[in-house]
Amino acid sequence: MSKDSPVVERVGSTRKRTVNRRQMLALTGTGAAGLLAGCFGGGDDSNGDGPDDLVSNEFVTTELAAQEDVQFNPFNITLPTEWSIGMPVFPQMAADSRTHGEYYPIGIREWTIDDEQVTAEVQDALSWHNGDPVTADDVVRSIRLAALANEPVEQYVDDPREDIYADGETTVILDLNDEYNPAPLIGDAFWEMPIFAHEELYGDIEQQYLDADSDDDVDDVSAEYAEMTVRADELEPYACGPFEVEDVDTQGAHFVKYDDYPWAEIQQTLEDDHGLDLSDYPDELNYERQFSRFFGERPALHQAAIQGDIDGGDGFEIDSQEELESEYPPESELNPIVGGWTDGFVFNLRDGEYADLWRDERVRQAFAHILNFDGINGQYHGDWGEVDREFSGMSPPMEEEGWVDDDWNDQLTTYDEDWDRAEELLLDAGLTEEDGEWYTPDGEPFEVPWSAPSTVQWQVDGMEYAASNLSEFGISSTVEVIEGTTYFGQTIPNLDYEIARGFIGFEDIVNGWELTWIRDDSEQEEDDPFANYISEPYGEPGIEVPPVGEPDSDDTIEVEPVELCDELLHTTDEERIQEITETLSWTFNQTVPKLPGGAGVYNWYMTQRWNYPDDFGEDPLAGLMPYTYTLPQIGAISAKTNDEYEY
Repeated sequence: MSKDSPVVERVGSTRKRTVNRRQMLALTGTGAAGLLAGCFGGGDDSNGDGPDDLVSNEFVTTELAAQEDVQFNPFNITLPTEWSIGMPVFPQMAADSRTHGEYYPIGIREWTIDDEQVTAEVQDALSWHNGDPVTADDVVRSIRLAALANEPVEQYVDDPREDIYADGETTVILDLNDEYNPAPLIGDAFWEMPIFAHEELYGDIEQQYLDADSDDDVDDVSAEYAEMTVRADELEPYACGPFEVEDVDTQGAHFVKYDDYPWAEIQQTLEDDHGLDLSDYPDELNYERQFSRFFGERPALHQAAIQGDIDGGDGFEIDSQEELESEYPPESELNPIVGGWTDGFVFNLRDGEYADLWRDERVRQAFAHILNFDGINGQYHGDWGEVDREFSGMSPPMEEEGWVDDDWNDQLTTYDEDWDRAEELLLDAGLTEEDGEWYTPDGEPFEVPWSAPSTVQWQVDGMEYAASNLSEFGISSTVEVIEGTTYFGQTIPNLDYEIARGFIGFEDIVNGWELTWIRDDSEQEEDDPFANYISEPYGEPGIEVPPVGEPDSDDTIEVEPVELCDELLHTTDEERIQEITETLSWTFNQTVPKLPGGAGVYNWYMTQRWNYPDDFGEDPLAGLMPYTYTLPQIGAISAKTNDEYEY
């Protein structure tokens, strides 16, 4: 989120605090957790106000989908479990602060990396809803099944069945197949990785996996697991999250608080070991219920919020603070968390009609000077997005990680809207202009189509804005809107476009550079690997650019992004990480392989009927992803009392 993004002033808490369970744990040590477990539970919050004094005893959130059929296997690919359905009942192993580039433990209490081994300690106060403790075996089963479902964790070990295992009741071991940069490793192993696999429900499928004798057998088990369903009436008591599922009907999913969830222990770990401040919140949820309400269409979701029927959630397209204040209740807030990526546009370098032109960096640079990126960003993200004028190749979270100096962007070429410069570049590339219209080097009209998915209206709007910029400049340009499933299932992977949507950067430096340079258009092994990034001459490894920091130099250096991305995945040397980052950033800036449309944001709606982290952009807790659904897992949300609520 931009530092200039508007925020709403926090309504201060007037709750009087007494010594609570978390503070008692800090005084007596975590070993006393079991002794204290029966002493601090139940109805009242820490100021003595009972539920009758709360503004609300149920948090109503959103699920933008017509859910006629709900199941709780998080890795079912035919019927996925959405955030608002799975996170109430399954704690994440770790939470991600997208604004601060940090991971924080929830179901895993701590982790260490020692060369080629990861050791993780389970939060030993965590229990299944039947009261049984969550053990290392349960966590191992959860990670193994994620690997069976081809989740990214599988790439770090040779065989998940042998290399992911329990050492005692609370210790989980991952024996790695190499040394890895810790940022993607921890993210892929623990972030958004739910603890879900109780033996009663998943023991049989795990055993099939363990017994599989060949790759074909593993594939068969994986296919079976991908369609395995766990219905609401089958789930309980074999979940371990902050809520128990009570019922799922046509209106939504209903949850009730699980009183023995270890909020106090989780909060203590976050405060003591990670410096987070949760003192504004009681040591357990002070409300009893959550309702994940189904919406088949976005306008219905918006209308429910306008009527005051929603407490918080995602799925909102609110373009500005003015829109929020004029159309929604006065207690409404919007937390536009930087999604991690920058939305961009990609050229079809391989099979496009104009592939020869797209491979010419002068043409790509010219487009960068033609387009009005402020206007495109406005179509994409309203007032919330962030324009990358320096074309650094990095998304905001990558820059926040500190792998480049504060003044790094000062030496990068800035691509302002400059049609005179664009004309110079196109003429130098062999194109011609006559009577306000541009022609290719072979004399044909230069007519540029964009391809957009019908299911993502803001991408359609952004591309139409960009196309209008080109047409005004004299390059005839239109947008072809393609049905969504066809677009993502055929148009993109089959390279059936000239310019389409793409991404630049992500939440950590390793995955970020891979997404920037190694495009996901085609993952077929037989495809030319150098179709994935700009190479001059095309089809051969290496990109020639001026030396870093010397854009006008006649000398050149050769950069091989694929090799550098692979090295970055495996290095832990901070100086080398910075050197690689600067090289890849400089190369992106000089060659413009993609056009940045604006840093993506994920809009989270909340209302001040609740206390929650609202120092947006500053407090790591206010940058958690997914925001609304992570807060109950760490107890960083509470219902306000009638005295606290000012509206």
